[in-house]
Amino acid sequence: SGQVGLSCVGLSEAAGGAGGLAEVTAVSEELGRVLAPVPFLSSTVLSGQLLAACAGGQDEARDKALAAVAGGEVYTVACADPAGWNPQHPTVAAQVRGAEWRLSGRAVYVLDALGAAGLLVVADGPDGVDVALVDPAVPGVHIAPMRTLDPSRGQATITFADAPATPLTTGGRGAAAVRTAMDVALVALAAEQLGGAQACLDMTVDYV
Repeated sequence: SGQVGLSCVGLSEAAGGAGGLAEVTAVSEELGRVLAPVPFLSSTVLSGQLLAACAGGQDEARDKALAAVAGGEVYTVACADPAGWNPQHPTVAAQVRGAEWRLSGRAVYVLDALGAAGLLVVADGPDGVDVALVDPAVPGVHIAPMRTLDPSRGQATITFADAPATPLTTGGRGAAAVRTAMDVALVALAAEQLGGAQACLDMTVDYV
């Protein structure tokens, strides 16, 4: 998706992006039509929108990550728990040590985590729910693939054991940022499902 410019769709021009929600849905529908195994939903849409919504943390790190997503690097969001996506009840906790945060806990059903350049982790911080950026290569991060019904969309369980992190939001602003990103991601997912359903209908009609 990065090679043909899809990784920047729906992101701000300042970050190297182009287009808006209409373009995101158009791309998602076509990707769903062919079941393309690319990290558009997880990285460009969900991570990109979450980064854009983050405020109050280390803005330089946020802007660098957003530009990386627009340039084709894969970032993903670690937010889910066994009960579903609920930013109000994160399963990862953050402890503040000076300018650095340390994360401990576990997140499951993380999309496209294997090979990701960065992890956006929704964590229970000192002032509520906030978002932190984690390098998956640092000590204290363990990523284990999960067996799923859809091998084209890999998922993983991520365990954090006192892993260093950079705060992207502070003051408990993380839950609102996640909800903003999820609103766009759900529209994109619906468009992807529409594309897949239309392809099935077209093949059925051709067969008949």
